[in-house]
Amino acid sequence: MVVYALPVALVVAVLVLAAVADLARQRAKILRRVRAEWGRRCDRVRDFDRMLSAHRSRCDATGDETLGDRTWDDLDLDALFAYLDRTESTLGQEALYHRLRRRLGSDDLIVFDGLVTRLQDDRATREAMQVALARLQEPNGYNLWWIAGPGAFDTPRWYVVFPLLSVAAVGTVVSSVLWTGSVVAVVIAVWVNAMVRLATDRRISLQANAFGRVAPLIATGRSLRILRGGDIAATMEMLRQDLKRLRGLALVAGLVSGDAFAASRDATLFKMMTRDFAASAYHVLNTVFLLDGNAVWLGATQVRAQGAVLLRLMATIGDIDAAIAVASCRDGTEVWTRPRFRPSAGPIVIDDLRHPLIQDAVANSIVLAPPHGVLVTGCNMAGKSYYAVEVETLLECVRLAMRQEPCLFLIDELFRGTNAAERIAAGEAVLIELIGGANGRQPHVVIAATHDGALADMLDGLYESVHFGGVIGSDGMGFDYRLRPGRARTRNAIALLKHFGAPEGLVERALQRVGTLEG
Repeated sequence: MVVYALPVALVVAVLVLAAVADLARQRAKILRRVRAEWGRRCDRVRDFDRMLSAHRSRCDATGDETLGDRTWDDLDLDALFAYLDRTESTLGQEALYHRLRRRLGSDDLIVFDGLVTRLQDDRATREAMQVALARLQEPNGYNLWWIAGPGAFDTPRWYVVFPLLSVAAVGTVVSSVLWTGSVVAVVIAVWVNAMVRLATDRRISLQANAFGRVAPLIATGRSLRILRGGDIAATMEMLRQDLKRLRGLALVAGLVSGDAFAASRDATLFKMMTRDFAASAYHVLNTVFLLDGNAVWLGATQVRAQGAVLLRLMATIGDIDAAIAVASCRDGTEVWTRPRFRPSAGPIVIDDLRHPLIQDAVANSIVLAPPHGVLVTGCNMAGKSYYAVEVETLLECVRLAMRQEPCLFLIDELFRGTNAAERIAAGEAVLIELIGGANGRQPHVVIAATHDGALADMLDGLYESVHFGGVIGSDGMGFDYRLRPGRARTRNAIALLKHFGAPEGLVERALQRVGTLEG
């Protein structure tokens, strides 16, 4: 017996040493990458649709207010996110996106800033955390905000069949060791369980896969407990308490974590062999003992009891990763500032404000004091490139109009980025030039949409005025999409203000003013 035990022990020892060496090499590789990338922008493919979906799921679960799509797009916050994103994990990406898109209070921002500062100063702890977070890089793998939602883990009563069949299978296997005549019972038990597993696969898989992702999630949370003390003590203490509450869920999640190396992106020969062996062994055990069905049956109760704790753990892990990304951004940026929060009734003082995405941006300062607003006027190109792009496009049209080959020009709202007087004057000049001057000498066709009624009057005789009509009904603005002769005379903008509940005084002032302007 000893003769056989020694080779087995030797093989086990070799496998353990190989695993330890492999993990050490992997950690060293991640550390080299982390150090090389620190303070630099990270070029990667980003799935904004997935992050938006996770953000909305999280807002549904927490009641957070979200920034609208139009505002997000107008501010080009996808580009700002890409500039800030130096995260290691999928959860970190989702947390950073969520922070940019939701309404944050000053207390939350102060706590987050303390976390950023601590991670910026403590390199050894930060790097250890980055190595731990790197295991959560599976695309779409950690979008688990739905897991604690209503009905996410409602299990029918018949799920009790899973533990009953598992106990029966264990009983037949044990009895076969004591009595060889029970082998037939083992075969029957295995066949029944295999049929049940096959019949319930589609129903169980989604929930079981979610549990499988919970295991590395909790393991990563445990690895992040090394951060202690200072103004982040409360955050880290909450992390430790949440991990204690999730011990039961972690045990259940372990039942369906068949691939111990799933979180690793690199496939060394040892990992592939070990992963394949583990996956094959798990598949056999799952078929015989219905492991994933039991995990769902047991875990549903845990999720219903600890779902909010699991969401808070995910938020904490994500915020730590997001804080690391901001720390990297600070270390890689020559000029950045930490805002000081003042009472809401006081003035907002902005000193040397710069655009974060523009190289060598010009700094500007301003004081915003309630109850006064601010109107920004001046040349468009002083503040953005939109007007310059439109001018270049229109001048290209003018150059094309100088040719004799007929062209069709379709234009929507000329110079909509500038002031009214110049917009109308420049628009008239361009539209006249496109048809070859005041006599219309060129064979081109120009169709231009505009809201400026004065422009239609100025081009009378050169351009035919037509319009689409619209009426305000009980459901808002209605259209029949029929083209009619003449310029539009309706005042839909003011009518819509009234329809959607604008104060009567506001509507009356607007009607009086538009009458003055048009008179």
